[in-house]
Amino acid sequence: PGTEREIRNSIDKHILPTFKDFRIDKITTKHIEDWKTSLYSKVKDDGQKLSISTLNRIRRRFSSVFNYAVNHQFIAFNPVKAVTGFKDPMSGDTTREKQVWSPEEFQQFISVVDDEKWHIFFTFLWVTGVRIGEAQGIMFRDIDFESNTVRISKSIDTKQKGKPYVINPTKTKKTRVLELPGEFIAMLKPYYDKWAQMDTWNPDRFLFGFEKPLPNTTIDKTRESYIKLAGVKRISSHCFRHSHATYLLSNGVDIKSVSERLGHKDVEETLNTYVHVLLSLIHISEPTRLGMI
Repeated sequence: PGTEREIRNSIDKHILPTFKDFRIDKITTKHIEDWKTSLYSKVKDDGQKLSISTLNRIRRRFSSVFNYAVNHQFIAFNPVKAVTGFKDPMSGDTTREKQVWSPEEFQQFISVVDDEKWHIFFTFLWVTGVRIGEAQGIMFRDIDFESNTVRISKSIDTKQKGKPYVINPTKTKKTRVLELPGEFIAMLKPYYDKWAQMDTWNPDRFLFGFEKPLPNTTIDKTRESYIKLAGVKRISSHCFRHSHATYLLSNGVDIKSVSERLGHKDVEETLNTYVHVLLSLIHISEPTRLGMI
């Protein structure tokens, strides 16, 4: 009984005053964000603000309502899960947005990359949004020039002791086929053909490292040197992936398509990762093609 009273109190005092007139399938992540912000300033009967632990307990209880609806197929996803939990603003433990480049910043960066292999490698990261290990694992046979696609079926791990590299399946153990922009295909074809004409040609060689995949340390060192030369803000290699996703979402590509392209396990993972992008969008344009370069 005590637990039931506590849960009803959370719902009656902190959830229903905002959402009592909403249909559950009409509540969006924006509504949840606004509700979350309002609770930071809410006070108890004694005039004290609610503690962070209390706020997160209320959030979990609200989330359980949506989980029930999702499990019974009344709604498609839980918007509470797409919004980060309550943080103590004085602790410094605040959620930071992903570091991303705009297309202009990428152009500034790639314009100084004078080595053909690295120019294609960094552009590949930019136009596909694949994970670094997936990019390292791309072989010549994975490129299809008839359909202008690349097959993502494996990931490289270069950090295991005693081994130069290990080939693993993708994070979700699923293969995905990604469309490549025409501008990138035009850049890639001469590079591909040059290697294909060599006596040592083998379609099972790595696209960017040939006999072995590019090491992570080499990728990081090369990226850093070109960033310094270009004078753009510093981002990690993984943030090429965040830049790609942000570009697509900001240009109206639907969340399901972005999720599938990134190889996330489900749409909820994409929402959790890029909710800050979705909340910043006021007007959604028509879906865009992959004209990123």
